[in-house]
Parts: sequence; C-alpha cells; structure tokens
Amino acid sequence: MRFKEIGARRRTYTLLCALVAAVALAVLSSGAGATSKCETVLGTTTFTDPTGDGSGAGAPDISDVTVTSYEGGATTFVIALPGVDEFSPGMLVRTYIDSDKNTATGSEKGYEYMIQTVPAGGLSDSGLKAKCKDQPVSTLFAWNGTAWVAQDTETLSSWYGDSSLTVTLNASETGKALTFNFAVYAASNVSFDSSGWPDISSASFDWAPDTGSWTYQPFQWSAYSDPAGDGSAEGAPDITGVAVTKWKGNLLKFAISIPGTEEFGEDMLMRILIDSDSNPATGDASGYDYMVQAQRVSFETASVPMSAKSILRSLCYQPKAALLEWDGDSWKAVEGGSLDWWYTKGLELSLDSSLIGSPATFNFAVYAATDVSFSDSGWVDLTKAPASDRAPDSGSYGFPLAVANADLVGVYTVKYHVIKASGHLNQKKTGTKAWSFQKSCSKKNCATKVSVKGQGRYKLSRAGKVSYKARSGKTVSCSSSANTPTTETFSMRVQKSGWVKGKWRVTKWAGTLKVASAKKSASNCGAGSYTASLIGTLKK
Repeated sequence: MRFKEIGARRRTYTLLCALVAAVALAVLSSGAGATSKCETVLGTTTFTDPTGDGSGAGAPDISDVTVTSYEGGATTFVIALPGVDEFSPGMLVRTYIDSDKNTATGSEKGYEYMIQTVPAGGLSDSGLKAKCKDQPVSTLFAWNGTAWVAQDTETLSSWYGDSSLTVTLNASETGKALTFNFAVYAASNVSFDSSGWPDISSASFDWAPDTGSWTYQPFQWSAYSDPAGDGSAEGAPDITGVAVTKWKGNLLKFAISIPGTEEFGEDMLMRILIDSDSNPATGDASGYDYMVQAQRVSFETASVPMSAKSILRSLCYQPKAALLEWDGDSWKAVEGGSLDWWYTKGLELSLDSSLIGSPATFNFAVYAATDVSFSDSGWVDLTKAPASDRAPDSGSYGFPLAVANADLVGVYTVKYHVIKASGHLNQKKTGTKAWSFQKSCSKKNCATKVSVKGQGRYKLSRAGKVSYKARSGKTVSCSSSANTPTTETFSMRVQKSGWVKGKWRVTKWAGTLKVASAKKSASNCGAGSYTASLIGTLKK
C-alpha cells in the first residue's frame, strides 16, 4: 500500500510541474524555443562575436551565443543571427563541442561532438523530419577517430525564431559534460546531396569565435566514483558515485548515487563530512569541520528550516537533514542553516557554501549505513557496527577535482618516436616500452619513482600543476673498447586523468626524453644524442 501512495504523490508532483511548465510556455512567444521544465538553472553565459566578420557574400553573421545549463542536465545554445528572419534553404549551422576540453583528442580541432542543424527541406531522402513545419532539424554526430558518425538521441531539439537558433541537448548525450569548449559555424549557399549531407565548398560562412574555442564553465563541477560492492557487510548501501556542483552565488549541491537502495529506510543514516579548510589538523579527529547528517529518526539538533518540499518529504518517507559544526568537543547544529534535499536511489542535497565559510576548495567524504541504532535523543550509535559504505574507502575527495590531484601510479604503456638522433646514440625510430611509476612518500613529502626496463630509473619532481621533470644518466657503450657517461632529461605533462578502481589517477601523459653524451667525456668516443617524444597510457 505504501508504494502505491508514494507513486500517487509523485504523480501529483509531476502534474504540478507540468502545469507550471504549461503556464510558463503560454506566456512565451512561440519562436523563443522555451525550456518547458521545472528545472533549476545551473548557470548561463553569453559569448559575443564581432559583427561583419563573415566570409563570402550573404554570410550569416553570428553576433552572440548564449549557453544555459539546467539541473536535469539539459544544455541550451541560443545562437543569434541578426537580420536572418528564417532558417531558409541553403542554410547550415554546426555547433562543435570539445567535451573533455582537450585539443589533443577528438577531431582535427579537438571536438568530440557536433550538432548539425539544417533546414527541413534539405533532407529529402535522409528520413529526418522537423517536429514543426518550417523548423530546422538537428542531428548529433560523434567523432570516431576518422569521421563524424550520426548518433541516436532522445533529447536533441531545435527551434528557429526571433533571428536566433535554439538548440537543446542533454549532457548525457555528450559524455555527461556539463562544462566544455565549443565553437559555432553558420553558413548560407550550402547545397545538399541526395542523402541530405551538406556540401560547404562554396558556402558563405561565419565562425564564432574567429579562432579557437570558447570555454563554457559558469560553475564548478566534479564527479567522483566509488567501487561497487565495497560495503562493510551484506545489505550495506552501496555508494557508486558522487557529483559536486558549485554555482555562482555560493550554492553547493551534492548528488550521491546509491542505485540499489531505492528509498531512505528508518534504520538508515547518511553523512557528508566536510574538511572546509583542507587541513587535517583542525576539526574532529579526522580533520572534518562540518557534517551534514540525514536520518529518518528525529534528533535534537535537527532544528533546520525546511524548503517548500517539506510537505512532500513528510509524505514520501524522506529523511531529515541538518548541518552540524565541530566545536572542539562535539557536533553542534549550525543555526539558520537552510538545506534543500531529496532522496531517490541516492541523496541530492544543496546548501549555501557561506555556511561552511565559502571555501574555494575543500575535502570531503560520504558515509551511508543501514541497520543503524539510535539513542533515546535520536543521536546515532555507531558502536553496534551497522552495514555501511564510505566514499572514498579512506581519506577524502578534493573539490574541485583537478588533473593536478591525480596520482601518477601504475604501469604505463609508452610509445616513443625518435625525432632527432646523432652519433653512437642513434636509436630505433619507434617502439613501445612499459614504464612503472611508484609514488613514495615520507613525512607528507612525496616523489615519484619511474623504472624503465633496459633504461634505468628516474625520480620525478613536480614543476607546476601537471608537469614533472627528472634528470638521470647512465654509462653506455660507444665502441667495442670504450664507455661514456650520458645525461638524460625527461619531462612530461599530464593530458588525461580518470577514476580507475576508485582511485583518481593519471591515465595519459605526453613527454620528451633527451639523452646526450659529450665528446670530452671519453677520448675514444664521439658525441652522441637523441630526442624522443613519448605518449604514456595507463594499463588498466
């Protein structure tokens, strides 16, 4: 009976959302391409492009592009084309997206995705149709390494009106990229072949920006993963991922995924532990200064103002949540701290970061448990060993997540290409080796040791956020009867990082190895040297 009640109440909430959307849509002009969703705007940014910078007669002139992101993942591009009243035959707009913000990956210019928008009449035999008469049609393409390949999508839509093209797509279709680099191409005088593919060889066009890409990042967002099935006992809530978003205006949101636990049970507990000053010497015994605690059982410190969702929470078996601060001896409620939260296969919780000191960066961990015991006052008793999961398993996550925080650890497959060589150090032009990286720390000072079979060892030291340098050398044979010492210089820059088995690790790097010997070092040897470019990829 309870599940029927929950379903009915959620349907009521959905109907209310639809009613609000219908009213909003009714007051907007039909050509505005409105977003008819009850969603919070994560961020929006307008990028401007100079006027009159097109190429060719009658080229569409992009004046600005406004990008908006919504809480549910929808991203909207509004591309202004002043003076262009309709999306006429012969027009084309392409929105290029660099989802990983890395020009070394994707197409020639570094784009992983492209949204192509064409007039409905230009797709004679392609099978695509506009949803509304005379409206353009958009298709999402992904770069497969050699060409653009059309993708099946459920969220892509486009609308033209008020001299602007509005294109909407959910981030789930582009690798969940909420921040990205992008560029827009608009053209006229485009012809289409029988399959509907455009020929832009004679087109008049405008690129925005004129060179490179714009970076869309109106908010900070980081996602973290946690291994599945790593709970302390059978039946423990299994945290699989955490996402943190920080809006302009200090709003913080935590989204914690627990897909196997659909609703928040009466014996459940969740905690978000926050080290706001990133200093383990302050706060509680583990260095945490604040804690958000969520549970169904009432507890004395939970006198926190509720949002408009409070009625739905009481009906839908939602937890109570409170923000607590460590006062040196115990956890105390933060007065006037307003939280907003909801649980459905995980907890989504928002708070104003000013409540925790508005830190630019912070460390945090998440704890979820069931079979929890509570005292008479409603305070949790963890001495009875509930079934729990912690993310990460030990230590803390850092926000915002950065490549600079990734561990350079493991075995990397290194492909090398000798770009210059001379003398007795002439090398094979290309090849592959396995490089083993090991992190070594003592008294909080860490270095990375690298072992290369047949080549020796390096000790790396940081020379910037994502750069490393090392110097080493060895004696090599330069003739049948003489040896000479060498100097070796190795430098590298991290290109990619990712979650591997629950650890934030460097997954790809590029480097340069320079090896040289001087003539004066050995009378029987001439000088020799070589320089090789390297690409290292983590063996997973």
